[in-house]
Amino acid sequence: MHPDNLVAHRGIPAQFPGNSLQGLDAALKLGIKYLEFDIQISSDGVPVLFHDANLKRETGVNTRVEDLTWNQLQKIKFKRHNGAKSHFLTSLKSAVELLSHYPSSTVFIEVKRAAILKYGIVDVEEAIYKILKPIANKTVPISIHKGFLLHVRQKWKTPIGWICETFKEQNQKQAKILQPDYLFANMDNLSITQLQPPVEWQWAIYETSDPKVAKKWLKSGATLIESNDVATMLGFFGKTDNGKAKNIK
Repeated sequence: MHPDNLVAHRGIPAQFPGNSLQGLDAALKLGIKYLEFDIQISSDGVPVLFHDANLKRETGVNTRVEDLTWNQLQKIKFKRHNGAKSHFLTSLKSAVELLSHYPSSTVFIEVKRAAILKYGIVDVEEAIYKILKPIANKTVPISIHKGFLLHVRQKWKTPIGWICETFKEQNQKQAKILQPDYLFANMDNLSITQLQPPVEWQWAIYETSDPKVAKKWLKSGATLIESNDVATMLGFFGKTDNGKAKNIK
């Protein structure tokens, strides 16, 4: 297993609120190659890093992201997380500015279905791309929404990732039609035998912070493992003389 097989799932939610700028920065400072975060859209069309359609679970504010302007959203804090101080919501623009300092990192940007259903495929794609353009060559849009992915692949000429919560027969057929570059799958709804070659995509499995579980999936054919605690996962890797993580068998 190698550190480059890890994806920092929404930053480091084990230490910081998921999708917070501080959590993303902490993951990048660890030398993580792959990062993932979520996108919702504000009422005035600003892409915001947030997972749920409603703010309540993570902030205590019982309102949908799409019902507030960015000026209102940027004043909202995440709930206190694991004893850490509170952090404000962040915009895609701020995340792109951060990522510009880490040119070797690739980011999987999950565009949430709620935003697509509210504003439509074209408007969401345009709102996101105009901000992502400076780092477009190191971004991979991912979504559960197949129509959005087809549109983005045609417009951006970029790899795409389909989020497939279950991999039953119907979704297997849809995956073969869509031909994503990455297929993100929930390990709880997937059999290891389903990863056996030949496959037309790279498997990204979510979510675990257990190195033994990660190794099992990687040995069975997965390429990437999403983790909420990449800091702990990296603790199981040795270090080379130059300070970079090295492969541990």
